[in-house]
Amino acid sequence: MQNAEYGRTSLRHLLQMFSGVRFSEGYSGADFSYASAETHVPGLALAGPVGRPLAQCPREKIWEPMRAEADATWIVDAAGQEAAFCCLNAVLRDYARLALLLAHDGRLGYG
Repeated sequence: MQNAEYGRTSLRHLLQMFSGVRFSEGYSGADFSYASAETHVPGLALAGPVGRPLAQCPREKIWEPMRAEADATWIVDAAGQEAAFCCLNAVLRDYARLALLLAHDGRLGYG
């Protein structure tokens, strides 16, 4: 994969959706161009080295520490790979917990 376009792109640039790889999904936003491939590729890159399903990382690092009310589910493709660009399903109260966590720069307890 190193010789592929995304293999030569830093994770920072992928997460900022600034890889330089031509990709179009046809959204009509004037300011921001969302490219789902640039969130899916880091998901694949993360799952390989940790040797576990991608969904285990946020469960252990975010979902359990924030004391989520219910398990979340993630849509997977035919190969069993999570769709890292979308499709995380959770109950509304857990999305609210996640929003509060993000609003407080990832600090649990919001202190």
